[in-house]
Order: sequence, then structure tokens, then C-alpha cells
Amino acid sequence: MADLVLEYAGDAISGARDSIQPIFHLTASNERGRAMLRMLADPADPPAADPYGRKFIVLLEEQLDDIVRRAELAGLTVERSERQGSF
Repeated sequence: MADLVLEYAGDAISGARDSIQPIFHLTASNERGRAMLRMLADPADPPAADPYGRKFIVLLEEQLDDIVRRAELAGLTVERSERQGSF
């Protein structure tokens, strides 16, 4: 199982651009993934928990490449799930 799972979560209105942008959840599958989420998250907006207790952060499409690259450089595996949509 991958350390992190990236999944399409829907669309949101971006206040800065007043446009609709796709958003994604980056979910941790283990402690290594949770540690990475804590490093990536804004201190004022720590990782949230889903109903099953899994930690995740919300990302905009423009953040994906940088965040996935940082996780992979740290030696983590990232699974791209297309269960709820495509990207």
C-alpha cells in the first residue's frame, strides 16, 4: 500500500480568482504519510480526519506537482486514485 493516496474530491470556488477549480485529498495510509502531511500542512490548517480516522489535506490542482514531487523525494510512495473522478 502507498504511503499517500491522492484522490479527486470535487470542485471548489477559488476566491482569489473567482473561478471553479478541482480539489484533491491527499490521504495518509501510515505513520510516514501522516508525518509528511504534518510537514506539508499550514500550521493554521492542520490535517483533517475522515470518518475512518485517516488524516488528509486538501490541495488545489496547481499544488499537485510540487506536493507529489516533495513526497517522492522524501522516499514516500503516492498512489493516484481515480475513484471519484479523473485528473
